[in-house]
Amino acid sequence: MSLNQVITASTSEPAKAVGHPELGHLGVGTPADISVLKLEEGEFEFLDVEGETRTGQTQIRPHRLMVGGKWLKEP
Repeated sequence: MSLNQVITASTSEPAKAVGHPELGHLGVGTPADISVLKLEEGEFEFLDVEGETRTGQTQIRPHRLMVGGKWLKEP
């Protein structure tokens, strides 16, 4: 999956699936819950949904989090 597909699959699509289209994107009047992510390059192992090990060269890591318009403390 491309990075854009990963972000869509983990934000707006689940929000729509559970009947909350106001979530999963940023817009005027929507809740300001934001995850700031970092892309890290290297060799990484991941488990897929069937428990198989996959390798990749990029992983997404959490960096900062805003909930209700307020930044949480640094990790």
